Amino acid sequence: MPRRRTHAKATRSRMVCIRMTDDDYALKAAQAKELGLTVSGLCESLVLTGKVDMSARPSYRAMDPALFTELRRIGNNVNQIAHATNSNLPTDVMFAWRSVNNLMSALLSDELLSQRLATLRAKIAAHDSPPPQARDVFQRSVRVHPARRPEDFP
Repeated sequence: MPRRRTHAKATRSRMVCIRMTDDDYALKAAQAKELGLTVSGLCESLVLTGKVDMSARPSYRAMDPALFTELRRIGNNVNQIAHATNSNLPTDVMFAWRSVNNLMSALLSDELLSQRLATLRAKIAAHDSPPPQARDVFQRSVRVHPARRPEDFP
């Protein structure tokens, strides 16, 4: 949003330059900030009228958070209405299209998940444990040794 004009008349076409010390500029910058003006706007007002209109100062108050939240929700609804209007589709068609799109996405994700599960089941079946006879042979060939106690270490 552009800055509010500090002058009410036609476009200003002439420029007048003045020089200030750093202290004077800091003082005018602080005064301008307090009044909600720019330094050049403050100086223009002082030169042309000899005074500064205090009504030019914007008055902002803190907004209630609940009010801000409600305004944000209303703005969101307005944006959705504008989007539907600008897409040249009636609102109910847009709703139906979004519903179908969400349904198709859910079905696709379910189908992909079922394919992954089938693939994993096939891999598990292919790499399952050996047949029982081989397992018995393997268990006979393995000897279990007792764990070493801490006293046994040198």
